[in-house]
Amino acid sequence: MAIGEKLLDIRDDVAIKLITKAAEKKDRVNAELKENGVKARITSFELQPGVPPSIVFCVDEVSDDSQ
Repeated sequence: MAIGEKLLDIRDDVAIKLITKAAEKKDRVNAELKENGVKARITSFELQPGVPPSIVFCVDEVSDDSQ
């Protein structure tokens, strides 16, 4: 395995932990945004492998309070 491939490899247990934490944060932040009347929500997130791995949140404006 090349060094570049090794850097992109994330163990399953680490990926599960990162995704779980990101999903929980997304829910908490979206609830607080809604509570504060902000018309923006985290609509998705992306796991980026690396050392250390990182999570990128995508934020979009929403047209109503259904989200």
